[in-house]
Amino acid sequence: MTSNKPWLDGPSAKDRARAKIWQGGPFFLIGLISTTLTHFLFGYVWFGTVAIGIAGLFWFLTGVITYYTGVE
Repeated sequence: MTSNKPWLDGPSAKDRARAKIWQGGPFFLIGLISTTLTHFLFGYVWFGTVAIGIAGLFWFLTGVITYYTGVE
């Protein structure tokens, strides 16, 4: 139930989705860039950097889906 005091309701679904997008995008890029650099510089890929990239992509995409559908 919503009240006439929006500061009591907390952030909306779109606000939470926007936060997910801004958190997941850079997280994905950090994973992608670090995976590419470790492969280029050292000749192998660390599982941790791949996992960071996958987690960031998942977080970003859930934010985009939530933003456009409004369903969390």
